[in-house]
Amino acid sequence: MKIQIQTEHAIRILRYLHVHRGLQSGVDIAKELGISYAAFFTIAARLRKAGLLVSTQGPNGGYRLRKPATEISFYEVFLCMEKELCIGRSLKDGQVDPGDGVQAFLQRWQDNLIAEMSSQTIAELAS
Repeated sequence: MKIQIQTEHAIRILRYLHVHRGLQSGVDIAKELGISYAAFFTIAARLRKAGLLVSTQGPNGGYRLRKPATEISFYEVFLCMEKELCIGRSLKDGQVDPGDGVQAFLQRWQDNLIAEMSSQTIAELAS
């Protein structure tokens, strides 16, 4: 399993907005994080659609978190950007054979990973 760079950028964008309260310019965020504005804009659109960001248009516009960073989990952002977490092909269809030791192990591993990702908030990542 490999997390896409866009997912890492999404986490950093949300973390930045948590640390820098209020409306922040997309250009400033992109510059500060070392990503292109085009990449920022694409990621921000997905985060807005998922209900994690709010954008305000105009000369005094910008971006801010829709809800507190203490309520945004790493897993929520992961799903927004990656769509799913599936560490093994045999788990993809959701039909795990409990008698298959390999599938059972992979399912436990995946469940533990999801639990850990769900317990980690953006606020915790910023400290």
